[in-house]
Amino acid sequence: MKNLLKCSLLLLSAAVIGSPANVFARASYGPEWDCASCHDDGRTWASVHSGTGGGGGTPPGTYTGIPTPPLAQLAGTIYPGDSVYPGGSLYYKYALQTRKAGTAVVSYTVAVASQTAGAKWIPAAPAKLTTKLIKGTTPISSLIGAIPADFVGSVKLSLSVYFTDAIGVNKVSISLKPITVVIAPPANFYDVGFGNSVTLDASGISTVGLGANPVYTWTQKPNSLGKLTPGGVLSSTTGKVVTLTTGLKELVDTTGQPGLIGFDNEMVADSTYVYEVKATGNRRTSTGTFTVSCAVQSPGTSRIPIGVNSCYLGGNWTLTSKPSGSTANLTHTADGLAQLRPDVAGNYTLTDNKTSNSTITITNAAAKYSSAGADSCYSCHGPDNQYGKKDMWTPWSETAHATMTQWAIDGGSSAYNETCLKCHAVGFNQSVAAVGNRNFKAVSNELGWKFPTKMQVGNFDGMPVRLQQLSGIQCESCHGPGIHQTSTGNGTVSTGGAPSKSMDVQVCASCHQDGTSYNRVAQWENSPHSEGYNEVSKAEGTNAGCARCHAANGFTYVAKQVNGLIEAGTDAATAQINVGKVNVPTANLGVGPLTCQTCHDPHDNFGDDGRHQLRIVDTVVIGDLANPGTVTLTNLGNSGTCIYCHSSRRLAEQSASGTKQYTKTRSGSISGPHESPVAEVFSGNGATDYTGSNGTITMGNSAHSSVSDCQACHMYQLRDADSRGKALDYVSMNGTYTPVTHALYTDLRNLLGDHTFSVASEYTTGNVTREVQNVATCNQCHKDKKGAGLVTTFDFKGSTAKDYDGNGVVEGVQTETQNLLEKVRLLINQTGIASTKNAAGAFAGFSSTGISSTDPLKTAQQKAAWNWMLINRDGSRGVHNTQFTIRLLQTTWTDLNTKWKADPAATFKAAYPAAVLR
Repeated sequence: MKNLLKCSLLLLSAAVIGSPANVFARASYGPEWDCASCHDDGRTWASVHSGTGGGGGTPPGTYTGIPTPPLAQLAGTIYPGDSVYPGGSLYYKYALQTRKAGTAVVSYTVAVASQTAGAKWIPAAPAKLTTKLIKGTTPISSLIGAIPADFVGSVKLSLSVYFTDAIGVNKVSISLKPITVVIAPPANFYDVGFGNSVTLDASGISTVGLGANPVYTWTQKPNSLGKLTPGGVLSSTTGKVVTLTTGLKELVDTTGQPGLIGFDNEMVADSTYVYEVKATGNRRTSTGTFTVSCAVQSPGTSRIPIGVNSCYLGGNWTLTSKPSGSTANLTHTADGLAQLRPDVAGNYTLTDNKTSNSTITITNAAAKYSSAGADSCYSCHGPDNQYGKKDMWTPWSETAHATMTQWAIDGGSSAYNETCLKCHAVGFNQSVAAVGNRNFKAVSNELGWKFPTKMQVGNFDGMPVRLQQLSGIQCESCHGPGIHQTSTGNGTVSTGGAPSKSMDVQVCASCHQDGTSYNRVAQWENSPHSEGYNEVSKAEGTNAGCARCHAANGFTYVAKQVNGLIEAGTDAATAQINVGKVNVPTANLGVGPLTCQTCHDPHDNFGDDGRHQLRIVDTVVIGDLANPGTVTLTNLGNSGTCIYCHSSRRLAEQSASGTKQYTKTRSGSISGPHESPVAEVFSGNGATDYTGSNGTITMGNSAHSSVSDCQACHMYQLRDADSRGKALDYVSMNGTYTPVTHALYTDLRNLLGDHTFSVASEYTTGNVTREVQNVATCNQCHKDKKGAGLVTTFDFKGSTAKDYDGNGVVEGVQTETQNLLEKVRLLINQTGIASTKNAAGAFAGFSSTGISSTDPLKTAQQKAAWNWMLINRDGSRGVHNTQFTIRLLQTTWTDLNTKWKADPAATFKAAYPAAVLR
């Protein structure tokens, strides 16, 4: 029992202090003590104090008269915690071993032995500690405090212990040898490039208390995205010094077109390796972390910073020219990911010799960042400039882009920290190679400015003026460095030249996509505005009449013209009509996806932060803008940007050259409204008129038209489950009302709502694909205190639902609408007009063959065809505007049937007596 108790105490000591590297032999001896408690050299009691056996000597393991140990003493070694690096925490960790229970009074001293970098630090020693000790081993730790983020040097730790037993008779003063702890920054390597090797040296890890020969073990850890970065190869998983060879093509999306690659924060995180090294000694372990980033955030513009590694997709690139004095060369030219780190200002020309049908040549202008930041642009792009240029500086200066850094650092965000500056400052770059390009981090190091520890008013004013000028998301953040510099071709750099301009989503993605907090671009990639829009743009974007919606440049041209007229004093409706009479100029045509810059103006918040820098808001004119009969929609708010394009471009009753739109044919088919006439259906416009003895029949609108808008439904963001795991939102999964757990939220956040603009999507897990509907967006309104009336599917059947299609069954709104669409379509067919199908095989329109030659049937057929296409192409199946949709289809059926049969009594209600007229 006695030895069993002794073993238990020793195991406690090992568990607290760390696992011993050696298993100490325990010989039979008198005092209850263990040599390993004090000795770190791995020797056992038996090897030092026992007999050797044989030759008349004492038997091995026999006690030879060691003096009785003191009442209390240090067990093992004093050592610091594992987080001994700048920004970490400094601890005392040690254990006291006693032969009696008692009390220890501990006092500390801490001093900076030497300092090589960072702000001066005078660590405060912990207060005197009084603690109870058990018989055996008692672990003790005391926090000294946080180590400044920039401190580099060494700290001496000292302490003294005064022990008193339970009855206060025996008192022992324990003299403890001070230790010195070296504090060095974690090993971080920035922008090392892809496929290159980096030496990871663990010599800086504290070895206090580890013994003479600690064992070093390397393990890869997840990056900030929670994933193991692929492709890296370590020369060994053991040893103090190892070599990491980073991956190459595995880390970059190689599906794009040949050319310069921009890197967003998610791509940077996904190409950052994290390796943990553990130095294990007799009873404890020291830990260090090494991070190696292959790339840094960049927008991928044609102007590139000096000293930053630029990457190029393609087959086999060659560097055909570079500025005089440059020693830069392309690397990895045959790996599909060539890399260039420009070293002087000027033009670098690269040629891709392995493109399928033609050779691609790229010229990138390398430069330093302007020393005064956006103020350098003021003379040409500010108010009252001498060059007749539009004032871009003033509206930009009022955007969140310009003011974000000052707002946050002055207390606008308590969570703000230096890492935020990688987006919120010009060219923030910690790479040693980038020191000479005048980026924010390089200048802050040069000036000795330190990021404040507390976000409060006055921080920004306390920054050096040069750093204030480089703060915020500025011109060079998007247009590239040195925007007033251009190479003359002979190796010198002159002022002038144009900044890089790009509608590429990567310009915005460089900041607005990090895979964790910001996922706007990932969402956009899953939206119809990405590849789906691109496919339509290929067919329509080069048409001068279509480019206003089908070319990104075309839309921005129109929006700028409209806003220019509004600024000049023209009302919004008149401005749109005037611009709508003019085709988009050739220079503004183009093909490509609808990117961020299409809808949002990076330079202007139009005096309203709530507008989110959207180009068109509040007022939109729908219909053929070049002809009379348009309809002006007002008070649309931010939905104006959506409605401008999601409208039919022609209204049924509008006339062009005396011909009403609903009577027109094209390529053997009835023309019908333009695709996606959401604006018309949502607002209750765009259908043909029906007049009779009682005058015009008014269709009316549902509540959606007055209480909702595009973004309220299509951009509703699902909420994550709360901290207890309780679902805050529900979705419909293949018709089943399903709680949004944290795991489901993680899967769906880039498929529904926000910048996906999708209320429904396909969700695949394993080999199972299900339709998921974001009914949570409906239940912002469709609920009451008891939860009744919740929408569990878009095919919603409310408490006041009726049988509108007359089949004797009350069904959901989408089913009722679809059945009515089918009844109208079949009736049109019966009158002699055949249906046509789209590429997907779905009914989409009608042939012009079979139209009656005489009225009233001819007009009735044409009206019915137009109205059917209007509702069918809206796509919501009654959700956007139930009243308008249902009543229009019922009225259309009645008008066509009575005209076809020449019988005023042949109404929809007469044919379907169970139907309720909406």
